[in-house]
Amino acid sequence: MPYDLKTKSGIVLRNIPDEMSPDAPELKQLVQSQLAARPRQPQAGPEASDPAEIARLTTEGMGWGERALINTGAGFDTALQGIKQLGGKVGIGPGVTDEEIKEKRERDKALADTTTGGGILQTLGEAAPTMVIPFGTGAKAAQLGLRAVGAGRAASAIGQGTGRLIADSAATGALGGAVGPVTEDESRLKNATTGAVIGGALPVVGRGLRQGYEMFTKTGAANRAAREVQQAVTDDPAVLRRLARNQMDNPEIPLTSAAVTQNPAMARMEAGARARNGADFYEFDQNQGRAVADSVMRNTAEAEQLAARRAGRNEEWQSNWGQAEQAAQPEVWAKRVPELVQNLEQARMSPEASNPAVRGVLDEVLGEIRRVGTDNFTPAHLQQIRANLNARGKAIPSNAYQAAPRDAPAVNSLMGEVDNILNDTTQGAWSGVTDAYRTASRGVDASKAAGRVRESFLDPETGRVRGTALDPRGDVPLITESGMGRALDRAQGADKVSQLSPQAALGLNQTLDALRRQGITQRVKKSATAGGGSNTASDTMAAQALDLIPGASGGIVGGIIGGVTKLAQRRKDQALVEALRDPAAMTQLLTRASRAPGDLTPREQALVQALRSMAVTGSQEELRPQPY
Repeated sequence: MPYDLKTKSGIVLRNIPDEMSPDAPELKQLVQSQLAARPRQPQAGPEASDPAEIARLTTEGMGWGERALINTGAGFDTALQGIKQLGGKVGIGPGVTDEEIKEKRERDKALADTTTGGGILQTLGEAAPTMVIPFGTGAKAAQLGLRAVGAGRAASAIGQGTGRLIADSAATGALGGAVGPVTEDESRLKNATTGAVIGGALPVVGRGLRQGYEMFTKTGAANRAAREVQQAVTDDPAVLRRLARNQMDNPEIPLTSAAVTQNPAMARMEAGARARNGADFYEFDQNQGRAVADSVMRNTAEAEQLAARRAGRNEEWQSNWGQAEQAAQPEVWAKRVPELVQNLEQARMSPEASNPAVRGVLDEVLGEIRRVGTDNFTPAHLQQIRANLNARGKAIPSNAYQAAPRDAPAVNSLMGEVDNILNDTTQGAWSGVTDAYRTASRGVDASKAAGRVRESFLDPETGRVRGTALDPRGDVPLITESGMGRALDRAQGADKVSQLSPQAALGLNQTLDALRRQGITQRVKKSATAGGGSNTASDTMAAQALDLIPGASGGIVGGIIGGVTKLAQRRKDQALVEALRDPAAMTQLLTRASRAPGDLTPREQALVQALRSMAVTGSQEELRPQPY
């Protein structure tokens, strides 16, 4: 049965006898003859007439960046074509025909199809000549154009602020529409008018986009938070300087921005943020509490040296006394002991001896001399009595020496006389013993004072936290400003002077200062309504949105708007809380807000100009008849 055969080259052979195989030589010759008889087609290449093929061959093997440059250049060439066409209208150059315009549009469309975003890139390239118009210049051009069509009153109303920006954008749009290439059946005036309308509307659209950007993006939320803080602290120009100083000082205890700046408005903002969601500050408070407790433990480390310092002081006393004893003169000693007994007897008769504690120490010394005997009583016995008197004043005295009142004149007089006798006997060597003891005692007293500070917060025996614990396990004490003040009072001696070492006193007082600075939040909390993070901005945006949507005051739409508003508020609150917790973040926030409203960076200016021109020239494409 005959069959048909279609070759790869598209030639169809019909009614081939069944006994003839498809690869028979006769069939091959027949195919070759028909191919030779075909008219020769032009080879596809850069000169081919198919725009899609030209675009494919032009961009084949290129990356996106190279294709993007080609599309941008094609758009720029469109602008040049429009300028060339205008030149031909006034006798400058040959001009541009409708066929050339249509042919270029076909090529550009095919080229745009080969690249993601190709159409936008071509629009940017076409808008490039209009982007050289500086801000403000277009406003004057717009005013002149509006007056020319009888809209002088409207033009005079355009002068400042948003009106100036609208006029500028309208002028740029009109220029973009006017210079674009048009065919005979298109209207250049219509393009220019439409470009002016769209260009003038762009700032209004941009405002809506900006509001959306500020409501839903992290950067926009930071902008809103920055403006809120700036408004709150506008009467305190030193805020940024204090924030910068805090970063240079690098304090060991973290403080909030309000504590660093001591700004009441910022403190009220922190109080408000804490009232809305205290969990936002939980981790910060924990870190600060641990830092305070660590500072107290670190600055009271001398408490752990008390036993060693006492032992060292005793060893030094014995060593120094051994050297002083070698210099003792028996004849001087024999003369001074009877004087000591006589003075003790007289002191027992004084009114002060009516105090049992005073009388007890006098009797103790006299009793010791009589027990040993005047002849056997030596300087070594007297120095031991003097050493016992050094230990007076313990909370629970175990002997008369410890019970001796510190401020009793009779006791102090006795100690002074003992020192004189021993000093005379040892030819002045005893002064070295007492001087060394006083020096070593300062270290002992410092250790005891540090221990008393620690004991205000921790039990020295069990290590248990006294009062409120910071952590659930109860390992870290919660140290407050008032608690720190009471602990430092316990470090004072009988003379109401702190016995802490200079280093410990400095560190602990810095800790107290940090707690006092952080306390500003509590101090201002009741002085005025807690500000910060108010819903004013977000509520205003929500109200505007509701006004734009009929029937949106309630129901599903209203619920959506309310949800969006809450989301925007949370985003702004997050940015605000971060700045309130971290002075470095607050510095960045206030630096962001220090730029005047409406000011644009060079990069932002270029972006706005590009978007404005892109929207205008994009509108022209909608007005042109499409030949494809």
